[in-house]
Amino acid sequence: MILREFSCTFAEAGDHFIQGLRNTAGANLTWHCREILAITSLYDIELLKEALSAGVNLRAYHKNHVLGLVAKASQRAVIVPSSSPFQRYLAPVDIHRDLGEYSGVASHE
Repeated sequence: MILREFSCTFAEAGDHFIQGLRNTAGANLTWHCREILAITSLYDIELLKEALSAGVNLRAYHKNHVLGLVAKASQRAVIVPSSSPFQRYLAPVDIHRDLGEYSGVASHE
């Protein structure tokens, strides 16, 4: 079911990517496809197809590679649904600031 949806969504690029996954990912084949399908509502399908094709050309079939290419091409971070198992691999956001940035903001008189 997942592979059929992947193939229908990404056409020839998806078929080539699935074939590469079959040769490299083994049992994780559907997991990689499911994770890539999870972002189809967030990114243009053509952009995703280009990332899949680039992955095929580089023989890089891991979903992280595809997600990285999409993020780089779109110049924004890939948004992963919080229910995704991929969530645990996201780098934490650094929200620390130097306290000097707050000087003069509040007075403690």
